[in-house]
Amino acid sequence: MNKTKLLVIIVLGLLASNLVLVFYIYSASGNRSPKRSKKELISKQLNFTQTQIRDYEELIKQHRSDINATDLLIRQHKKQLYKGLINHDQIQTDSIINMLGQLQIRVEKIHYNHFLDIKSLCSEKQIDYFDHLTNELDHLFTHPPRRHPDR
Repeated sequence: MNKTKLLVIIVLGLLASNLVLVFYIYSASGNRSPKRSKKELISKQLNFTQTQIRDYEELIKQHRSDINATDLLIRQHKKQLYKGLINHDQIQTDSIINMLGQLQIRVEKIHYNHFLDIKSLCSEKQIDYFDHLTNELDHLFTHPPRRHPDR
């Protein structure tokens, strides 16, 4: 077998593998349902009316504002904590870590109160939907652990 025939066979093999890969990607993407936002999933699962959806969107704006403000404080305190590595003051370090713990408690309270606010939007018929939703909240709002490359 000469070099030209070998090269043609290799090129045809690569072309065939690329076509199989393109077909696989195309067919796999067709099987997925469009990703919905958490807001859409919750409002649909609770069977919200248009008025409830507008009120829910206002709750979301307030929730995001509260979370963003608290996250900013957390980032500022973490920056201060890690700057403390230079001159290591254990009392100051403990104080900052305690404050970070209090801020994390605040974050959890903000989330919890947000869902109480959502519950308050529900009609009597929707409360059962809300109760069912509470069993799914941990799956809906927790992220899978991140995989870090080995260092």
